[in-house]
This record gives sequence, structure tokens and C-alpha cells, in this order.
Amino acid sequence: KTCFAATCVHATDMHAIYNLGSLFLKTSELEKRIRASASRATAVPATVGFVLALGALTNAVAILSACTIMTDAYHSCVSGSTGLLFALKTYRARVDYRDGVRSRVSFFGFIDVSAHYAALVEIAILYMLDHSPASMNLYLSGCFVGLVLAHFERPAMNFAAALA
Repeated sequence: KTCFAATCVHATDMHAIYNLGSLFLKTSELEKRIRASASRATAVPATVGFVLALGALTNAVAILSACTIMTDAYHSCVSGSTGLLFALKTYRARVDYRDGVRSRVSFFGFIDVSAHYAALVEIAILYMLDHSPASMNLYLSGCFVGLVLAHFERPAMNFAAALA
């Protein structure tokens, strides 16, 4: 698998459908941000290119960290778009927080946290359900990429606009 193709590989059809729906919701906001740097006609192709590049970057970070941390399981940490979804989720929460939006996220109706920390809380919950080190590596890699993207948002959006 390559870093690009791994984002499109899913274990089951339901896994693919869920991730596609989540990806659609997260990229619609990203497309609005890219549109601020690109023309309306080029915003969609720029968004698609940017998301593919972001997915590849997330998978590359996961592979690099897995090669140094858990050399026997690195091949299983880049299946599906979950790392990309965590990158987009973390990016949006950080940018919203920076812009003064203070929203909250509720897990299971009783775990109520600031959206700023929602991705990390979700990772903790997922770890309680599935102790897979490879999955945790991919989720944390996505959060790391999302944090970096939020920090360098303006150059990243200009880069995405230049892709189209």
C-alpha cells in the first residue's frame, strides 16, 4: 500500500460508508476555507487535492512513528481514512477555538467536553473499546497532523489554492 492508496482501503462496506459520510461533513467546512484563497471554480478540485495530500501526510506520519515505535505492526496502521478524519477534526476544533468559537461535544450523552479536546477524548474512549496500538498510532498521527495544519493554516490554504 502507498500512503495515498491506504486512505481509500477499508475493511468493510459499512466502514467505507461511515468514513465517506464523515469525510463529506468535515470537508465541506474545509472547502469554504479554501474558497477564501481560491476562486469558486477551483475550490472543489483544490479541496480534493488537499484532502488527498493530507491523508497521505497523516499515513506517512503514522508509518514513520510506527517504524520507530512498533516495528512489527507498522503495516496495519494505515488502513482506512480514520487518521485523515482525526486530522480534519483536530484542525477544525483548533481553528474554531482560535477564532473564539467555544462549542462542546457530548459522548454517549454524559461525557461532555470542550470541542477543543474532543478528538483526544474520542481517542481515549476508542482505546477503552479497542486496545490496538496500530489504531492508536494512526489516530494520534491524525491529531498531530491536524494540530500542525491549524498552526500553518494560511500557508496551507494558499498551497491548496495553488493545487487547482
